Amino acid sequence: GGVDTNLIVYTPEKQFGASGSGHRKIPPFPQRPIVKMAAAARLLVHHMPDRLQLWRLGTAELPADRAAESGGAVAAYAERATGHAVPVAAHPKLLVELRPRTGHNIVCCATVDDGSCQYPFICETGEVGYVYLYTSILSSTLDIVSDADELVFSGDDVFNFGGVYGEVCLEADVCYTAIITGDVDNNEEWNDGIFGVSTTFQDVAYTEWPIGEGVWAVQFSLNATCEEFDWEQYLGCTDPDASNYNPDALVDEGSCVDALLCGGDYEVEFVLNGGLDPDEVGLNVTNEDGETLMEMDGYTGSSVGCVPPGCYTVEMLDSSGDGWEGAMAELYVDGEYVDFMTLEEGSYELRVIGLGVDCEEDETSNVDVFNAEDWAVELFPNPGQDQLTIRSSFTGGDATPTVLVYNADGRLVMDLSGQAQGVDGNWQVDAAGWAPGMYIVHVTQNDQTRRLPWVKVR
Repeated sequence: GGVDTNLIVYTPEKQFGASGSGHRKIPPFPQRPIVKMAAAARLLVHHMPDRLQLWRLGTAELPADRAAESGGAVAAYAERATGHAVPVAAHPKLLVELRPRTGHNIVCCATVDDGSCQYPFICETGEVGYVYLYTSILSSTLDIVSDADELVFSGDDVFNFGGVYGEVCLEADVCYTAIITGDVDNNEEWNDGIFGVSTTFQDVAYTEWPIGEGVWAVQFSLNATCEEFDWEQYLGCTDPDASNYNPDALVDEGSCVDALLCGGDYEVEFVLNGGLDPDEVGLNVTNEDGETLMEMDGYTGSSVGCVPPGCYTVEMLDSSGDGWEGAMAELYVDGEYVDFMTLEEGSYELRVIGLGVDCEEDETSNVDVFNAEDWAVELFPNPGQDQLTIRSSFTGGDATPTVLVYNADGRLVMDLSGQAQGVDGNWQVDAAGWAPGMYIVHVTQNDQTRRLPWVKVR
């Protein structure tokens, strides 16, 4: 059955005039593309009203004598070899064919999910409620909780400019509490906001946003009488990664606090701006045991670490000996700005910072405090080239010195401790294999440490 139709186009003058018939019959044409390609997967969809076919495309193969001259490309070979057949390596293959029930047509199809799928809202246990929150208040959220302490709806206005909209399944004899939050200025004399819930046959809730309220609630039901109760018990931080996460909270009211990266330790960040010549700038941070925690140069930008309470040594280095020339290091602890430091002149400066403790002179004497009359340490020649002489004379104690040499990156280059003889030390160091640049010599004796810079030149 059915009726076959044709589309006829004609000009009245030609149709009824002396020149004879001027009509033209337009052949049938598809209303939408009947072929869709998924080129990367080599798949083709053939879409007809009464069937849908999924094909895998065939492949061609070049003859061995033609592969070299065409560069191995089938298209190039086919273009240059007009009139010649291209061998088939694999024929097209029908993978799936779908046919609708009798009396039905296939209206549309797709080969790739673009995320635009929409599904009908199904409510099998009650009536569909249409929820709306019309408002121009920023950062608005809407959460609906049933009297069984279940969150049945949650939405915000991030992608719904001007409010929150959605659907909820409302059951009979159940009381619901809608909790609304927003960024409200308490000084405002009016608020632009209306919350409502409606079904096909009735308005279940309709309330204006209370003036000056950033968090408020409305109770409603299809047919029950709701008793007042403490809805604030539902509020709290619902982010499991936050430090104040509340597992019993159903509605997030914005109180979450980011968990500390370092737990009970301090989060320390140095932000180093390399100034006019980043190649010359260096900054090292060590703990009380002499372990290097951070190694930075003028290009590092920033470095973050977790450290326990204690005293820490910050060494500022400049390989040319003319100061940092505008470079600056900013110190942040637990995200808060604390201090900045720079090397005004010279090639080396040391600072001690205390985290959770007071690093007074007597506590930091093992870092940089010494009596020059009791302890003389010399490096010569400085600057030097292939030979370095280290001379240490400590008259205030009787311990054997420990001598370590670090490069500007804080890496240990040489341990000379085993070469010391007696209390006074005199070391001849072969530095021929060292790269040009700055080195820091650590001399430790009787729990006191001297740090002196030495520069190797070409």
